[in-house]
Amino acid sequence: MISEKNKLINSFIIPAVVIVVIWIIHFISVFFNIDFHQLGILPLKIKGLYGIIFSPLIHDDWSHLYANTAPLFILLSALFYFIKK
Repeated sequence: MISEKNKLINSFIIPAVVIVVIWIIHFISVFFNIDFHQLGILPLKIKGLYGIIFSPLIHDDWSHLYANTAPLFILLSALFYFIKK
């Protein structure tokens, strides 16, 4: 059985990786001037269905990314901590 300490540490690893991936995507978007908004949700278009998967990874600006980082980390950590394996 997994100890409480290991369970807590493991519940922080995946959220941290997700946060790092989101930051890398935004950095690439800004640094290389790539517009990822076409991967967002586009209403009334079949292509817009990709946005259901990719839109959580796309952020408009740095303040948007800052504002979403802590709540996303806390919620994902809680999800992975309390989910039963």
